[in-house]
Amino acid sequence: MVISQLIGGLGNQMFQYAAGRSLALKLGTQLHLDISGFASYGLHQGFELKRIFDCTAEIAAEREVRNILGWQYSPIALRVLSSHRFALFRRKGFVVEPHFQYWHGLSNLASESYLVGYWQSEKYFSDVTAQIRQDFTFKLPINGLNAAVAKQISPINAVSLHVRRGDYVNNPITTATHGLCSLDYYRNAIRYLAAHTTHPHFFV
Repeated sequence: MVISQLIGGLGNQMFQYAAGRSLALKLGTQLHLDISGFASYGLHQGFELKRIFDCTAEIAAEREVRNILGWQYSPIALRVLSSHRFALFRRKGFVVEPHFQYWHGLSNLASESYLVGYWQSEKYFSDVTAQIRQDFTFKLPINGLNAAVAKQISPINAVSLHVRRGDYVNNPITTATHGLCSLDYYRNAIRYLAAHTTHPHFFV
């Protein structure tokens, strides 16, 4: 089987799921999700993927993770060996994203794997897009304000403008890592999109 380690907010969980699902489909096997990291994770809303979407992946049991990682399953070993400095010591099947750009190596894996990373590229699942979209079907129908906004979006050239604050402002480590977008950044983005699209309607 393929096991994806999930951590982060919903967007991160979606990428981690999609990359693992794509690999599992390629190998003709199951995808399971390791959500054990959320037990000590204080950011965002915790594990949300299966609460919001109709995805079919099961939660990985401890024995299933051990089957792939062996003694490297322990929290300390897992944390240490996830560092790129210790890549040579990882068991076969213990796969850590080497960088934030698309990595061709993921599509070349040929056996059961435990995936650690964010996998933030649509290239990881571009050949199974229809399946991923189906997996990300909302469990509940939209209603209320969401339904009203969806009705507004449907007939027009809608542009979503997301202003990220939250932990980017309140968490010093996150702020130091990612920084903050200035007001000029958003103004320039709006000007760019307005120049390259026809009648854009911005939803903030």
